Parts: sequence; C-alpha cells; structure tokens
Amino acid sequence: MKSNGCHVVFVESNGSYGREMVRTALEQGLTVTVLAGEPERFHEQGSMGAELVRCDTRSVPAVLEAVRRLPEPGCSGVLAGYEMVLPVAATVARVLGLPGPDPVAAQDTLHKHRARALSNQLVGNPVDFWLLDTPDEVERIAGSEYPLLAKPAASGGSLGVRSVASSEELARYVAEWKNAPDERGAPLEGPVLVERLVTGGELSVELFHGVPVAVSYKELSGDTGFVESGHTVLPWTEAVERKELEPYLALLTERLGTGWGPTHVELRLDESSTPRLIEVNHRLGGDHIPLLVRLVTGFDMYTATLRAALGERVTLEIGGGGEAVIRYLMAEHEGTFREVRGLESVRAMPGVHDVVISREEGARVRPPVDSGDRVGHLIAHSAEGLGAVRTARRAMEKLLLLVERETEKSR
Repeated sequence: MKSNGCHVVFVESNGSYGREMVRTALEQGLTVTVLAGEPERFHEQGSMGAELVRCDTRSVPAVLEAVRRLPEPGCSGVLAGYEMVLPVAATVARVLGLPGPDPVAAQDTLHKHRARALSNQLVGNPVDFWLLDTPDEVERIAGSEYPLLAKPAASGGSLGVRSVASSEELARYVAEWKNAPDERGAPLEGPVLVERLVTGGELSVELFHGVPVAVSYKELSGDTGFVESGHTVLPWTEAVERKELEPYLALLTERLGTGWGPTHVELRLDESSTPRLIEVNHRLGGDHIPLLVRLVTGFDMYTATLRAALGERVTLEIGGGGEAVIRYLMAEHEGTFREVRGLESVRAMPGVHDVVISREEGARVRPPVDSGDRVGHLIAHSAEGLGAVRTARRAMEKLLLLVERETEKSR
C-alpha cells in the first residue's frame, strides 16, 4: 500500500470496524484524521496517533470544509467509520473526486426500507413491508399478517428490533420507537419499518467489490431473540449455500449499486431454499467479522478497504480454510458487573485466538436487548476442519461472568 504523504479521513470511528480501520491505517504508515461530532468518544483512536477534529459529521458542507482545511498535501481518501454517516462520507469523496461507495447506494442501504423496496423487485423473493409514522397507522395492516418484525428504518446493532404479535403490540412499539434516541442519544430518523417475519437460519455474506469472500452463520439470543450472540465464519468456497446465494447476490449487488468496496449482506434461506434479504450494510461487517474473515481466508478486508479508498487496485486473493468463531459474553440478569473468572486458563487453550472484556468493573449490565449490552467476546480459530466451534464451546463453559444483583449489594 502506498503510504508516503497519504492522509486518510474517517468520518466518525464507531464500533469494532471503525476502530480497527483507524488502527490498520496507522500501522500502514498513513496519516489519519477522525472527524467526529463528539471527539471525546474516540480517545483510544487518539492515543493510537489519530488526529481528532470536532465536526458536524451529519452535514456534507461541514465535513467538506473540515477536509479542505487539512494541511498539505491534503486528503487522499475519505471513509465512513460509522454507518449513520456513510452517505455523508460517500458524497464528500465523490465531490473531491476520490474513490468510494456510490452516494445513492449509501443512502439506499442506510435506510432499510429503500433497500427492501429495491430488493423486492428481484424475482422470486419479495418480503412485504409497511412504513408507519404514527400508532394509528397500524390499522393499515390486516390481522392475518401477524406476527411481524418491527425496527427503526435507520438504525444498527440490533437496536429496536422486535417481533410483534398483534396490532396492539405494534401500536405500542411505534409510540415507543418513532424518533426514539439512538445509541448516541440522537433521535432516530425516518419511519418505523414493519416487515413480514422471515423464518430460517440467519447468515451473512461478506463481499468485496461485489465478490463473495466469506459466509458467517449467526447465533441469535437475548430477550428479543434478535441480538447476535455469535458468528461462525467459513471461506465462501466452503459455503454449502453457494448455489442458492450466488445468483441472488450478483443481482442484489447490481440492483443496489454496491459493487465498490465492502458490503455486509444479511439473509435467511426459507423452507424452499429461497434467499430472503434481512438487510444490506454497504460497509465492513461489525462484530470483528473482518478479523474472522482474515483468519479463514487470508484476505484482510480492512487493508483492502483502505487500498480501494486510496485508488489502488485490490486483488482478491482468497485462500485458507477451517473456521473462525466469535462468541459473546452476556449477562443473565441485571446488576453490577464485577469480574470474569477463568480468563487466564481460557487464554492458554489451544485454538483460542483472543478473549476481550469490554466492560469496566462496576458497570451496569443487563440481559441483552441490543448489541451494546454485550460484556465481552471470545474468538477461536481452527486452520483445518471444524474445531473452532468445539473450542469456543469448551472455553465459554470455563468462563464465569459475575454480576452482582442490587439485593446482594444492599446486604
């Protein structure tokens, strides 16, 4: 990768993929600036060596002004480090003549109902949906349609995803979630999206420049049943669903215009093996999925994304084998987080790649309602065969998450 004199700007730097993109850029010798509405959120990126600049990152003019004020030689690439600002980053890159996602595709994939409407035009797999702005509009949906899936039309991290069994339940949901705060406290934009509930096992496909690289099989749990508690990642060449998914993914990529850079596509296969889209994210997958992809394929999606943003040619050399697994530690009851026991012995287990605790002692925790409630994670890798799932299961059994209930504290 060219690095001499190259300056990459990240518009925000949220979550695992935003943080790891900054880390990768700095390790490659690039100069990095993070534009952020709240720079204090990203002290870790600052400690790595990134320059943090306060900016209204939901405004294209504000981001353009901040980028144009950078010292010479100026900006070499612009990337979004947070899904909510992907259209802004894509538009700024386009205005500056830099590589990046199509701004229209960025808008369509951020606003889930737009991607749903476009994907429903593909033959054979429409998923009925409704957009609701007020509880009264629930009357538009016939009682025979329930149960349904409801979620904010522009959100991420399983935020607000719920199954609703009746019109009364849906009306309460709309009243609660229309303009509810997102994970940063800003009002969620747009209507509530209500969809036909799709059954079948859920998986995601990680693509780069429209080419499938790996498949991730999801484990869902939590009180809502929609919080991702784990992923098992295999190279795309080992996905048993390739025959059903490849033609659909090619059509979807063309229809949505997501043929540049990374795309994370979530689907289910119904009882007839027909692909049913859950949602499309025109970005790297979260939950450390790019790391799992690199472990099983050798393809580094972080580095590839940086190279593409700098205008370099990316060769999709995908090899490897085996499987990589992430499993999340989550509280079983509400209370105060104290510690996780067994870390030292688990970290020494063959096949365990990493164990990370993301909460400080004394933090409030609860059974997961969205991905922000997870306490930590464990990653296991098997270069051959399918041993990582077994390793992760044994390792998780050795970890003891201690959460103190309020009644225990008062004794």
